[in-house]
Amino acid sequence: MASSRRERRIMPEFSDENRPQAGERRHHSRRAGTAVVHLIRECDPGRKQIPAKLLELSVAGIGLISSAPIESNEQIRVCLKNEIQRVSKEVRGTVRWTSPTTEGEFRVGIALSVRLSPNDLISLTRVATMSQAGPTKIWV
Repeated sequence: MASSRRERRIMPEFSDENRPQAGERRHHSRRAGTAVVHLIRECDPGRKQIPAKLLELSVAGIGLISSAPIESNEQIRVCLKNEIQRVSKEVRGTVRWTSPTTEGEFRVGIALSVRLSPNDLISLTRVATMSQAGPTKIWV
């Protein structure tokens, strides 16, 4: 006699191990960034550059510290440049959240309008280190 109970099958993409941790809403892994960054407000007709420090980068978003306050939902152009790799990338995004720091700066989270490619991500997070053999650069 067949059992009347059906086995419950859970697809891997819906299993608990693949869900973000409580409080964690990000879907993409983040990497520490090494690129030089400046921001330009889309609503600024003068296109004044705002210096920023890149903290983390993923294919879909950027975390940074800005020297100027930026409002949530503001449209931003982000200019990223890795001097070591000689790579520059300009992307657009929307400020999703902002928070003042104790140093008088502003922590900002930006959702990108178009995702970065894996090659862009690698180029903007790669750093050079010196080998023990001498001044040869090794890319990490």
